[in-house]
Amino acid sequence: MQRRKEPYKLSQKSQERLVGVDPRLVALIHEALHYVDFSVIEGLRTEETQKAYVATGVSKTLKSKHLEGLAVDLYPWPCPKTQDGLIDSDSNAWNVLAFYLGYCAGKLGLNITWGGTWKSLVDKPHFELED
Repeated sequence: MQRRKEPYKLSQKSQERLVGVDPRLVALIHEALHYVDFSVIEGLRTEETQKAYVATGVSKTLKSKHLEGLAVDLYPWPCPKTQDGLIDSDSNAWNVLAFYLGYCAGKLGLNITWGGTWKSLVDKPHFELED
């Protein structure tokens, strides 16, 4: 596996979305950028936002690790789209992103869970630190 000398760069918006996220998860993101390009969609989340997500079915729990800064949502860059412009959740780009996040987590001694392996609500953008 070839590690890039210079990592891919996070946009200003992605960097802002890491404010309040656990430093171990931030370190993981920065290490993974040496292998794969992606955007940070969401990090730390408020209780109000979480309640709204549960109400609309986007989330199934009020105990999300986003509330503690222990989870992030990431999109591969460029974000895979279907021909009609919707996010392509079947694209292999999600698996590639998850592979490199898992690989880098192992390098850093971190245990993570990828929402793409969940059964009840598959959440491919979601990565969280395990206790």
